[in-house]
Amino acid sequence: MGGVLCKSSSSVSVVDGPAYNEAPPRVARDRWMGYVKAQAPGAGELRLGGRSDAVFLPGTHDAGVYDCNGLLELVKEHFAKAQEYDFAEQLASGVRIFDLRVDVDGGGFRFKHGPVGGFRFKHGPVWGDATVADLIAALASFYSNPARLDEIVVLDFTHWGDGMGKADSPQDTAGAVHYQRLAEEFIKHPVLGPLLAKRREAVNTSLKHFWDAGTPIALSFHFDNIGALATDDKVWSGSDIFAFGWCGTRYWPNTDDPKKMAKRLTELATMHHGDGKVWPMLCVLTPQVKGLKGIEDQVPAAHAELWDRLAPGKVWWTEANMMMVDFFPPRLADLAVEVNLERAAKKSGAGKGPVDNHEE
Repeated sequence: MGGVLCKSSSSVSVVDGPAYNEAPPRVARDRWMGYVKAQAPGAGELRLGGRSDAVFLPGTHDAGVYDCNGLLELVKEHFAKAQEYDFAEQLASGVRIFDLRVDVDGGGFRFKHGPVGGFRFKHGPVWGDATVADLIAALASFYSNPARLDEIVVLDFTHWGDGMGKADSPQDTAGAVHYQRLAEEFIKHPVLGPLLAKRREAVNTSLKHFWDAGTPIALSFHFDNIGALATDDKVWSGSDIFAFGWCGTRYWPNTDDPKKMAKRLTELATMHHGDGKVWPMLCVLTPQVKGLKGIEDQVPAAHAELWDRLAPGKVWWTEANMMMVDFFPPRLADLAVEVNLERAAKKSGAGKGPVDNHEE
């Protein structure tokens, strides 16, 4: 199936579309940001958010929902599973922003595509089998290689399950206990704790800030009672650094039509983002209840629009900040290298290119 990640028992491969394999990536994907830093003097001036001077980061939508085993496995795989790669493979493939949706499941945290165990990940109401412990282990292993310390990673905890309490209620002190415990999973970790960047405003945060401080990880919680966390200097406030509506529905195309999705994303790309906040683009198609197509079935169409519009001179190439996708294709990391080299060159005055602002 063109554009869909295919995973075997021994390795991970990808079919990214015709002619993609004609040229190998110019740099190893697990170290692509370090390459941009070394090659482009203006790279450090790119900022976490904003528009004309924003970095372009490739990311995964529902990053924690790659493993849906157990009860109703087929239904989960069809309508909830959003990634093929696990966390370690996502990092190695060049993913640098993770959309994470978590809930409490027993004594820990899990991820969902919709509730979560320990802390587990979800997609909507559906539990995945990945846990926050899996994410932490993957990050610790990734950063154990000093050559990867220039790889800036944004961990964006966007959605919370019912077990986490009310994220938007300053009076929810019981819920704050869960957030505190989740934060401490990272802060007290011997490898990751020292790598967590101190909270700042996105508009004032350049890549150079991360690199100079030697703290490449931004841990972001969309939790309005951020001041209730005793260790809040290591937890970024998602509502402060991300554009308004990101953890809601404003940036969600909510369609199974690839052309409508692309039109909506182009509208977002041409909006004014003068406040310098981080703004993601969700290049995803949403299965409709009336149909039988699942998430993976629609990936080729979504990726086809991505390859067509994320091209030199087009709006997505020049304006996009964070690009989140289902079933992450490593080709997106290769394009991130080229996008950021061009943006860094403009920051240093080395060149400018034409922009097509009339995409349909």
